[in-house]
Amino acid sequence: MEIWLDKQIAKSNISHKDLAEKTGISPTSISKWTNGVVYPKVIHLVAMCEVFAMYQDRNPRQLVFEALMNTAEMNNAQKRWMKRNAKREAINK
Repeated sequence: MEIWLDKQIAKSNISHKDLAEKTGISPTSISKWTNGVVYPKVIHLVAMCEVFAMYQDRNPRQLVFEALMNTAEMNNAQKRWMKRNAKREAINK
């Protein structure tokens, strides 16, 4: 999520502070999301995508879809990594 969010912020040429002001989301939350500390709730994703869509002249629904797909792909990748890691640990025991 953090990579996708950083890319959208860069494409929109908007600062974290401006994004926070336009969405009503705290700058601290946006910072945590871009650093991968936590993930935003869907309602916050929608709010950010509406702002990104204005700056990028894109459909906000498409941006929300991309964000959700990115999150799903990251979750799947993390599950695959954990599964592989568990197998390696079992072999090494």
